[in-house]
Amino acid sequence: MKRVAIIGGGWAGLACAHGLTEACQQAREPTEIWLFEASPHAGGRARGIRWETSLGETSIDNGQHLLIGAYSQSWKLLQDAGVPLERAWSDSALHWASYTPDRPTGYELLRIPPQAWPWRFLGQSFPPLTDRRLAQPWSLLSRLSLANLLRHAIQSNWQATGTVFHWLSQLAMPERVRLQFWRPLIEGALNTDWRQASASVCLRVIKDSLTGPAGSTNCWHPRADLSQNAIEPLWRWLTTRQAKLISRCRIAALRPTTSASPGSGSGSGPGWSRWQLQVHPSSQDQALAFGLKDQTFDAVVLATPAYEADRLWRQSGLQETPAIVRARALDWRGVMTLYIHLNQAQAALLGPATQWLCSLPGLGDRTHVGLARSPSENGSQVVSMVASGLSPDDDRAVTADSLWRSAEHYLRPLGIDNLKALPYRFTDDPRATWACTAAFTDATGYALADLDDAPLTGVAGLYRAADDLTYGYPACIEAAVRSGQASARRVHQYLGLA
Repeated sequence: MKRVAIIGGGWAGLACAHGLTEACQQAREPTEIWLFEASPHAGGRARGIRWETSLGETSIDNGQHLLIGAYSQSWKLLQDAGVPLERAWSDSALHWASYTPDRPTGYELLRIPPQAWPWRFLGQSFPPLTDRRLAQPWSLLSRLSLANLLRHAIQSNWQATGTVFHWLSQLAMPERVRLQFWRPLIEGALNTDWRQASASVCLRVIKDSLTGPAGSTNCWHPRADLSQNAIEPLWRWLTTRQAKLISRCRIAALRPTTSASPGSGSGSGPGWSRWQLQVHPSSQDQALAFGLKDQTFDAVVLATPAYEADRLWRQSGLQETPAIVRARALDWRGVMTLYIHLNQAQAALLGPATQWLCSLPGLGDRTHVGLARSPSENGSQVVSMVASGLSPDDDRAVTADSLWRSAEHYLRPLGIDNLKALPYRFTDDPRATWACTAAFTDATGYALADLDDAPLTGVAGLYRAADDLTYGYPACIEAAVRSGQASARRVHQYLGLA
């Protein structure tokens, strides 16, 4: 019986395990799939957290995440795992409210309708029907600037080089639209300062959402959290199909053996056919409980962030290859999120703004995105302020103060004061995602000819799965899922089951 080890229980690892399980069952080839997760909970950087406050228990995520309808492979994965999307998730048309203090209401609102292209674009050309006491519609000039951008994108076949800042400057985009819409949108989506962010990846995101089928731009929210409405159903699906899922088990190194090759061909390069896993001393009990000590694996997938894959590579004493050098070259950016728990009466004051994404001023020239999560069963609600694209040099105390400033702009006009007396908490991940910079994506070697080539590491039987390997995508759940699926296909082929 062939045996595969997947190291990492985030979205890429779970997608890889799902793809391999389905493929091996269809091939009627008995294959053991082992998945190792170092933490107590699967999901990596996109999972749920239970938060107990004075208002009761509620759900948040370990950093605010937003999924859109264009994430086709993510939705397919959840549906295959039996997640009832209509009951477990809620969706709404994209509403973007830009804070504009010189307008009577304080906000300008853009609504992208859910219809398919080109009706979606034509629909945004008309002001949305909304309560004018809450927000004014985007001005005609702003809507025309969006139309001009799409015209240029189509004429260029959705191709661009350089940074988003430079690209928008070339289009003579009005400063208000650039600062209050494009900057927070791009920095939130790519988690990279717009003065460095990749214009080519930005255009890919715009193309997939705006020109996709009906609902592609809709925003989707888990009714509870990402763990309850996505990760846990995936985990259960794999468990019922005899996958061996081991949490609290940190892998310290890989040890190659010299057994015969399990099947026809992976990529060329130095390598061995079978692998043993060395666990961290803190995980010895878990390893013994699952009988890992004497197991060897025909293939291993490193479904971890690039820096963790690099750590394993170094500690295993493996020969360097271009693939690991590329992974090591990635820069990283942080995300800080402020969560505030509102009681039922305060949540009712949000009204239609519950479905808005709001760009809000912070300290200095900083801009943050604010949004409301789905209400809890007791009617309370959590709102979040998100600071994206943080570099290691950014002062976290200043960032926290900036998020509080955004929260004041968001909540005080609704009559919600004395914010620091409300239940709140911060999450701060200094290496939340890789930096999607133009310097990286425009460099020679970034674009791989085939997505299925991306998992290759140059060592036979050893593969990667991570969101930095999906060409044209920033660090996001969809990129992780697609990479996991590609790794599953490669391993399936390597084992001779294709």
